[in-house]
Amino acid sequence: MSTPRVFVLLAAVVVVVVTEGATVPIKLTVALQSGANTTVTFATEEEALHEMGITRKMMEGAVAHADATGLVREVVVGGQHIPLHLNTTTTYFNMLALRTVDGKDWLFSRDNYTNASIRDFDGDPSLVPQEVPLSWTVPSPLPRTTPLDIELSSGLAHASVSLGDRLVLSLQDGKRRDHLTKTSKSPSQTTTSPTATFSSSSSSSFSSSSSKPTSTLGLVVLLPPFSGCHLRVVNPHTGRVTLARYFNTQDHLFDQELSRVLTSLREGRLVLLTSYHDVSGRLGTDARDALHALGSWAAPHLGFKDAWAWAWVVGGSTLAEVLVTNAQGILTQPNPLALHLSLPPPAPSERFCNTWPSGDLWEKRRTLCDLHDGFGDLCSCDLPYPVPSDATTTTTKPAWWRGRVAVVVVAADRPQYLYRLLRQLLGQPGMTPDLVLVSVDGDNEGARASASVAEVLGLRHLTHRSEQGTASYISPRISRSLRFALFKALETFPLEDKFIILEDDLVLAPDFHSYMQQTSALLGAPEEAVYAVSAFSHLAASHTAHNAARLQRATTFPSCGWMTTRAFLEETLPKWPDAHVGTDWDYWMGTEVVRGGKELVLPEVPRTTHGGTLGSHTDGAMARWFKERPLTSLPHTTLNLTAVSRKVFEAQVLQDLSMAQPLISIHTKDPDSSTHGLLHVPLHQDGSVWLVRVRMQHAEDSPAFRIVAKALDVWHGDARNHHFGLWRIPYHNVMVLVVGVPFSRYSNRVKRKGQIVQATPAGMAFLLNEGDSLEGVTFRQHYPLEFKQILGLH
Repeated sequence: MSTPRVFVLLAAVVVVVVTEGATVPIKLTVALQSGANTTVTFATEEEALHEMGITRKMMEGAVAHADATGLVREVVVGGQHIPLHLNTTTTYFNMLALRTVDGKDWLFSRDNYTNASIRDFDGDPSLVPQEVPLSWTVPSPLPRTTPLDIELSSGLAHASVSLGDRLVLSLQDGKRRDHLTKTSKSPSQTTTSPTATFSSSSSSSFSSSSSKPTSTLGLVVLLPPFSGCHLRVVNPHTGRVTLARYFNTQDHLFDQELSRVLTSLREGRLVLLTSYHDVSGRLGTDARDALHALGSWAAPHLGFKDAWAWAWVVGGSTLAEVLVTNAQGILTQPNPLALHLSLPPPAPSERFCNTWPSGDLWEKRRTLCDLHDGFGDLCSCDLPYPVPSDATTTTTKPAWWRGRVAVVVVAADRPQYLYRLLRQLLGQPGMTPDLVLVSVDGDNEGARASASVAEVLGLRHLTHRSEQGTASYISPRISRSLRFALFKALETFPLEDKFIILEDDLVLAPDFHSYMQQTSALLGAPEEAVYAVSAFSHLAASHTAHNAARLQRATTFPSCGWMTTRAFLEETLPKWPDAHVGTDWDYWMGTEVVRGGKELVLPEVPRTTHGGTLGSHTDGAMARWFKERPLTSLPHTTLNLTAVSRKVFEAQVLQDLSMAQPLISIHTKDPDSSTHGLLHVPLHQDGSVWLVRVRMQHAEDSPAFRIVAKALDVWHGDARNHHFGLWRIPYHNVMVLVVGVPFSRYSNRVKRKGQIVQATPAGMAFLLNEGDSLEGVTFRQHYPLEFKQILGLH
């Protein structure tokens, strides 16, 4: 007879914990979006069915519905909505089914590629680089007798920037709105209607984080698309736009990105900023101070729905700035503004850096810096970044250097991010330009600028021709671009056995190359069964990443910079998903069908992170998450490679499991508190090992783990980075082991060792509730007579 199940309250979230009881198999009929039906078999506790008042027959008589990605999230039985997490595209019997962009299945089996070789792709048109001629001719200057007429407008219904008779920005209110809501956290609030929180302030500080809202109004804020701050940087010698950016002021980190971009501009550039509908949003104190330091008198005072336009010269002064305040409150419609300037052309002698040396690469840099902006010291006249051929190099390799490892950088139309990455990469000890290949996707203006950056730095580069049918689909385009880059890396470096793969928006730690060189010893050794090394760990956080020398093994996919062998690429590339497959390449690579039983090595403390808000899979919230990940700061850390060798690591896992104490106590905080309750992990004994078991039927059955992961304040988006269903999480000064039961191969070793956590509807609600999406956004109103303080009349 089984032990009764226990219900425990976790921050107003019911998490079901169970001990081992009788399980019954369920054959569930699933209706696919293609119109066909399939049957999915899974196991559940007999007692759980009894408590819900349903039977196995009732479950098997129901029909669940899969979403467009093939996931089943719930089944309705007897009027009850029962949460599930079943994947109809899971691997079965060495076969994988991936969803295509048109909703069909792409079937993959290793058995179909027994004799496949990369030589089979000789002459493949998708692997032929696109010839993109780069122009190194600078545009003609403006006539000396013709002034540059500039007009900026800002308002609730429109915003624009004109250069002479050219409209370089035009936004019109098309009556379509993106709903932006902010809800009160008061426990007594029972309405489900969208509400917006506004605050009035009598302080001269307009910090969005320094005070709390003082009133709640039952209103909905409706913002038009592209509401926020719009930047146009102009070369005053040619009248050409050298940089165009949009900053969504309701997004996280927009203000830091804005400050970074403005400080990377070339001296003498004309900078034009205008707001559309609202610019205050998440404009924090630091960003307001930075704008003020650059010459904006209005930035510290910007409020909700203010109209604002500012024109200034980098390294110079403000040319003009206008602020129309929304003085009457949130429901008013303040007047728009129009700002007109007429500027004489600057002296021709100021156009180029006359102190730069001569040479082909320097001449090309002059052209790049005349046409584009945002490259910081690459275009500095006083302290320019030296071209690699002129940089001081040494033939002495660092003590940790093990051999030549080629680097392939996959880039797109983010040339400023690419330059930051290449600058950091080429500055790594032991790295040389001859080992770097830049693969650029597409031939639009931004992509050509990325190719020009690689050319200016003296690096090899190729352009990937976008394949037919992928232009409108993000995942297939990224996947095929990477495939092209990997094929070309094998061709470009025929003598190299190991390859590092980087994305253009990554930020590298100082010891990135040292980390890759040391861990390269683990690749290619059959006894280690390692297919790749990753530079990043999604489970890294300030409270889980302390030991920079410690590594982990995981049955997962790489991310944010990784290294593998020629042999693995030659084996894997012939199996690469077709152009019409909509699944992300990394998910595919992490499946057992592709890995073939091999593992990934990853660090406890990351050596890379994503840096920036521009990206197909990156928004401000994700950028903030990456920014909060720890990153090593020393130029070298000696890694403990012995501890991650296959036999030693396995022995450590078994020892940890034998020592682990079941973690069954859950700490509950005030349910009215805005802070989520956490699992109560005893930290009084350094080095202690604690165990949590979670219900997990297969690799995609992740909700229970994700609930525990969220309670531990680590990555909880999915069930990545596990070691055969086991997560080893260095939590503060102890080790927390999470074992997925019965999926993990270690399940039998932890039988009856504590309770099993299982998700409930309330648990899923906790998991999916990421809090107020507008946390940190304060819709500031101006107080009466504030104009006197703004104008300095007080």
